[in-house]
Amino acid sequence: MKRASTHDAIIIGAGPAGTSAALVLARRGWAVAIVEKSAFPRRKVCGEYISASNLALLDRLGVGDAWRGEAGPEIRRVGLFSG
Repeated sequence: MKRASTHDAIIIGAGPAGTSAALVLARRGWAVAIVEKSAFPRRKVCGEYISASNLALLDRLGVGDAWRGEAGPEIRRVGLFSG
């Protein structure tokens, strides 16, 4: 026997896009579930880099200060060497 879903939306993937979508919907009163195959937190280079232009998005979502509190050191310069 199947149980009826009690969610208004089910988000597949808890990456930046899925989590942002779930946050916006939940703040609008939706009952939201996120389904993710991986365990979090995990160390993944692309997930640990946030460009300066995206900090404004985190602020609009209301999570900028919390993110900054958990973030590692700010990288201001990067050098590439070959050869």
